[in-house]
Amino acid sequence: MVTTTIIPEATHQVISINEGSKVSLFANEIHLSVVENIGAWDYNYTQTGTTVPCGLNGVCSATNKCGPYCWSEVIAMGSTTNKCGGTSQTPINLVQVSVDKSLRPPTFKVASGGCDAWVQFADDHAYEVSFRDAGCSNMKLEYAGQEYTLLQFHFHAPSEHAIGGGLHDAELHMVHASATGDLLVLGVMLDVANTPSDFLSMFWEVAEKGSQGQGVPAEEIYSQEYEVEGGSLVNAYSQFLPVSRSFFTYSGSLTTYPCTEGVRWIFFEQPINIGQTDYDKLLAAVKFEKYTITYQNNGYAIPFADNRPIQPVNSRTVLKYSDQIFTADDDEVFYSYRLSIAGVILGGLALLIVLVLCIVMMLGGGSRGSGKGNYGEVTSANTNEVATNEPQKV
Repeated sequence: MVTTTIIPEATHQVISINEGSKVSLFANEIHLSVVENIGAWDYNYTQTGTTVPCGLNGVCSATNKCGPYCWSEVIAMGSTTNKCGGTSQTPINLVQVSVDKSLRPPTFKVASGGCDAWVQFADDHAYEVSFRDAGCSNMKLEYAGQEYTLLQFHFHAPSEHAIGGGLHDAELHMVHASATGDLLVLGVMLDVANTPSDFLSMFWEVAEKGSQGQGVPAEEIYSQEYEVEGGSLVNAYSQFLPVSRSFFTYSGSLTTYPCTEGVRWIFFEQPINIGQTDYDKLLAAVKFEKYTITYQNNGYAIPFADNRPIQPVNSRTVLKYSDQIFTADDDEVFYSYRLSIAGVILGGLALLIVLVLCIVMMLGGGSRGSGKGNYGEVTSANTNEVATNEPQKV
């Protein structure tokens, strides 16, 4: 049975949804979006800065916000920390890459099965599951000799990155930080499928049970902010990472204002599936968030999109790691091995043909000769040939 307790601070309500666990339903007055939405940016894609001016007559403000194509307006945005016009921006089209055989995939470290405390909510532009303070200390990764802790993960729809020019239904970002404050983001493409995601279902259950008796409008149930303690274990690595560990990596930025640069991106090549119901709830959560900065008329196939347009790669190099069984060097060995086997097989077939011819000649000679069985000598040479053409390296 769901019970509700008002805690002394009166800033949120604690709701028990399972034995040994509790959920805090935060009041709208302290919703994170109230703070975030003070900015002068939104997802109005119709503003191009040319045919349609940015903000109001080219000026961006909290009351006349600028869409993604106008985020680079440093003066208009009123901030010297705005890097949205920088040369190392995210997202990009992952199409021109260099295979780096020295790369290795991240090593994932999960303690105690994951984390049982988190905050889930739709902010003004994305659905997010966040871990308070220094992140989830039970979920870390090591990459290039540095350790990072998972801070939060969130979703954008449609995808922000493109692989070969094509967008996917949605994109997941897992944001990590090192002890020195360096940021690393894991990116995964999401494709809508008929199979529901059991992992996302746990968050919908929290929202549905946590909002009971709280007077939350039905359409806003998934938009609310819920803090969970002692809940089911969250392990984003096991639930959201694809089977293949092939990835792209480059130095980029945050994909929301102020587009801070110096972020290490690791973007997995293989997409994962997300259920249609889960996808619809992610969209609805952002759509009905009280301070949403997404738009119905956004130029995309879906309403209320929250993806930043593709940015120039400029002089950056995008590296790729492939987890295929054979690397470029291994391919050379494999092809040589395959050609050797082919040579043995062909040699065996040649010898078999010679033997058959010998038998035929013996039988033919016996019927025409004197009956002495003088068949003569038959010699054969094993003329195995192995192709010396080296395979083309990728």
